[in-house]
Amino acid sequence: MPFLETKIYYDGSHYICIPQREGKKKKKKKAPIRAETKKKAPELEDDLPPIIEGLHEMTVDELKDTFADFDEFEYLRNLHPQDYDRRAVFDRVYEETRKCSKKERREKLYEAIRPISGDDESARLFVDENLERVHRNAVAKRVRMTRKVNLQNFNYFVTFTYDDRLHTEDSFRKKLKNTLSHLSSRDKWKYIGVWERAPKSGRLHFHGIFYIPARTMLGELMEVRYYNTRKGEMQTTYQCAYFAQRFGRVDFEPIDDNDKGHTLAYLMKYIEKDGEKIVYSKGLPQYFISDVADEDMICPYDENELKYVLNDKFTCYDYGEIIGTVSPEVIDKMRKSN
Repeated sequence: MPFLETKIYYDGSHYICIPQREGKKKKKKKAPIRAETKKKAPELEDDLPPIIEGLHEMTVDELKDTFADFDEFEYLRNLHPQDYDRRAVFDRVYEETRKCSKKERREKLYEAIRPISGDDESARLFVDENLERVHRNAVAKRVRMTRKVNLQNFNYFVTFTYDDRLHTEDSFRKKLKNTLSHLSSRDKWKYIGVWERAPKSGRLHFHGIFYIPARTMLGELMEVRYYNTRKGEMQTTYQCAYFAQRFGRVDFEPIDDNDKGHTLAYLMKYIEKDGEKIVYSKGLPQYFISDVADEDMICPYDENELKYVLNDKFTCYDYGEIIGTVSPEVIDKMRKSN
């Protein structure tokens, strides 16, 4: 085999493998296929700066989801104490200027940072470095989300809208987060979503793509026809009394693989527009692990030959054992990685 223990992801068109680099190969040993266990976060020093305190209970995956593959975490951990104020001001002004042009945003950031930087050069350097950091993090989040989505078989696009008679905005966030966490742990629901505010009313919603296993829906879905004023036409949605009684209006729209790209783009729009954090259920990997046979290699994916395009029907191996031709069922049996 040309490559052992490769990370493999699906880019929407082809399976791409990332071979281990020289010197990083691990000694293989025969072991049964087993479910991925929860990985604890690495040991974090007790004197973490205040700006990132409270992270000791996070798992490795949660840290990556929060800090875009540790880049943001490493930046914050190494941030000099004298820069805490500048970082706080940068974050505040960055959020306040989301509707401004790039040029206007840069100038407003500079104007806010200049008084606490001491000189023009230091202020502009700080603003430029942090704008580049924000851009890198946005790209990393997009890539990470896309890879997670492409390895799942989501079957519903769901929108949660709370009823004022049932919740405040804060209680809605808290109860929905708790409910989805229980459904993920108990019934194996999987989801990726984002919080969004209605453009005119500012009302908070939660949009997400869900995998809801058969026979785990909490009650029966009822078909509802309504007039969509935005589209100017009648629409069909599905609602569930269980969620309606606890939150308000909750719309379930069935999706299939053909809809996956559209729903991903829809979520990305809100993430980039409002800067909201992506919400993931646990157990959503970016990659699965497999050996790759020579006949399944098609061509390099980049000029440095660090990635390769695979045959659409390549064979998956786990510890040298043939598991089968790649498919959702076979991928489900493979070891996973982030």
